[in-house]
Amino acid sequence: MGVLKKAKQHSLVADVVSQVEETILSRRIKPGERLPASRDLQSILGASLGTIREAVAILEQKGLVEVKKGAKGGIFVKEASTDSVSEGLGLLIRQLSISYEELAEFRQVNEAAVMRLVARRASDDELSALDDYMDDFRRALNLGDQGWKHFLATEVNLRKHLIELTKNRTYNAVLRPIHDNIMAYTDKLLPGEKRLVREAFTDWESIIEALKKRDGDTAADITSDHIGRFLNHVKE
Repeated sequence: MGVLKKAKQHSLVADVVSQVEETILSRRIKPGERLPASRDLQSILGASLGTIREAVAILEQKGLVEVKKGAKGGIFVKEASTDSVSEGLGLLIRQLSISYEELAEFRQVNEAAVMRLVARRASDDELSALDDYMDDFRRALNLGDQGWKHFLATEVNLRKHLIELTKNRTYNAVLRPIHDNIMAYTDKLLPGEKRLVREAFTDWESIIEALKKRDGDTAADITSDHIGRFLNHVKE
């Protein structure tokens, strides 16, 4: 495997990790392909078997490789995913290390941008299909005081769907993990008042109508106001 060379002595584990990581990220070894066996890596890199195993464990933690057992096992390059981002952000949110204020500020800017992209890029059929979420919102409203959690779950699913409609993998990588974990705030921060549910319903009705008219600026403004207004409710 000619792309790898003898590891530097000052930090063998870090050097092995760095070399293999660069080889993977430069796609000289592609997702799904098998790396040389640990003993072969030991010979190629001039490191001990313990160093190789420690480096592989770090690469596995980073989500770059997967170690499979058995006759067809080995060290395989993993497909890139947002799982590690989602897990890390999820821990921060569940521990409330990220304040709701910080999260809202970030969302106002980026989710407004999502609306503008959706208005430009989604097909007519994709925009029309957003009405299905309004039907789900109505069902949640009919549950009365118990409907808030159902309403919020629908809102989370809608936001993740809109992120997909941007057809931009960066937004998907950064914003989707937020909505995968935002339910961690419900018990501590979200009041179950009917007034808030009604306000949110009206906002989404207006947002979807604006998107169907390809009016991304209006959808963006309502989205930003919606997030900011709810932040004010939380502070009260």
